[in-house]
Amino acid sequence: MTAHAHTTSQYQVGQRWRCQGRTPDERPLLQINEISTHPLGGQIFHISLYDIKIRNPRTPGVLLTHMAYLPVTLPTLQHSGLQAVDSQPVNDAYLEGRQQWQAAFDAGNAGAYGNTVAAILTLVEKQLHGIANVPPKH
Repeated sequence: MTAHAHTTSQYQVGQRWRCQGRTPDERPLLQINEISTHPLGGQIFHISLYDIKIRNPRTPGVLLTHMAYLPVTLPTLQHSGLQAVDSQPVNDAYLEGRQQWQAAFDAGNAGAYGNTVAAILTLVEKQLHGIANVPPKH
């Protein structure tokens, strides 16, 4: 997989965008940290999300407000109602998740999200609740 500092598309490393959340008061901020080329074609955008509101059953009353790393494809950006905010230097906090994802991807055990940011947030919240609701082993 080849990493690019920039691309010829409208999406560039460092750009920050407001996008549609799951509710009117959830307006996530998406930052593009890296853009790579998928071996089978297309691009993977390595993003961070801020200003989210995910309920985490492991910390009742505390919301997960950011995700340092998510791999997404172009349809995620195209269908999430993006509004340009600005460009900022990339925060290296995404790199740990990026490296873990790359290892899983190379082993054939990971992909990239292609649905909207709102749908991804719903999925993540459901996964957190599903993991937390697994009965203890006896």
